[in-house]
Parts: sequence; C-alpha cells; structure tokens
Amino acid sequence: MSHRRLIAIVGGIGSGKSVVSQVLRCMGYSVYDTDSHARTLMHLDEVRHAVERRFGNVYASDGRLQRDKLARIVFADPAALQDLNAIVHPAVCRDVAQWAQGRAVSFVETALLEQSGLRQVVDEVWRVQAPQDLRETRIMQRSGLNIQEVRQRIAAQRVEDVVVPTDKLIVNDGLMPILPQVINLLGEGHFFQPKT
Repeated sequence: MSHRRLIAIVGGIGSGKSVVSQVLRCMGYSVYDTDSHARTLMHLDEVRHAVERRFGNVYASDGRLQRDKLARIVFADPAALQDLNAIVHPAVCRDVAQWAQGRAVSFVETALLEQSGLRQVVDEVWRVQAPQDLRETRIMQRSGLNIQEVRQRIAAQRVEDVVVPTDKLIVNDGLMPILPQVINLLGEGHFFQPKT
C-alpha cells in the first residue's frame, strides 16, 4: 500500500484486545497502546496541571500519578470520568496521529474509540468481542478488583459496545483461535506483509 493505513483494535475492558495486539506485534506490525501512552502523557506538564486543577492532589510527592486514587474518583462519578476524558483524549489523539506518520500499516489499541475521537483518526476498526462473564473473570484475575468494581468499569464503557456495520469482528471467547481470524482480516485488507 502506498498510503498510510491506521487500524483500531477496539473492545471493552477484558475483551482481549491485548492478545490481538500481541499477535500483530509478533508478526512485525507496530501497535500503539493508548493505555500505556496515556499514562506517559498524564505526566506532561499541560495534562498534569489540568488533572490537578480538576481532581486535586492525585499525584504523589515524587510526581507519579496515583492511578488507584484517580480511578476511585472517576469510576464513581460519570461527570468526573467525562472531565478526565476531556483532558486526556485530545492529547492521545494528537500523539497517535504523530506516531502513525511514516508507517504504511499500523494499529492503535483502545477501549474508547468513540469517546476519545479516535474513530475520526483511524481508517478501519477491528472489534474484539467476548462474553461478559468471561470478561469479568479475566479482569478480576488480573486486577484484584471485586465484581462490583469490574461491572462499574464495564458499564462506564458501555457506549463503546455499539458495532458499526463496517467494523471487522474478532471473537476472543477462549474457543475460537485468534491467529486465523487476524490472518483473515490482514488478507482482506491486502496488507498481509508487515510494513513499518
């Protein structure tokens, strides 16, 4: 392909987006992980000052964001979560667009395609889906959250569960293998060979 192609890997928390991303990385593709990049961006002065103005003392004395403290605030209050997203998402969108420059085919992993504004930045969407009970189990096993906290986080992302007809689906239910689904989608897009 001669032009840039940026593909979103989306799905709610616990759906298994990271598994699909890891498969693509093993095949040689570049994948931007919005969660890890957002953690870095939240330490930039512009973002940090905005977060502190809205949420108060959520950074430790050494300058690190106290993620658990901030999470307790925003996942208990939809307005607070909306305010946090309004601070962080524009910074992430700018960073993704800059990162994708010069890459013929690349991927961006995100749970918040619609709320972040990334749908307007990407060329295609691969949506990873899994049954809710399996998602809940995965999240509890890796995070130590209780079932109420897990369901609270899933509910906070509910608006992202809407499937657009052009979205490509990947089922990550523990039964259907991921690799053949990824290879099939790469073949459909005629960009099977990694291009970095």
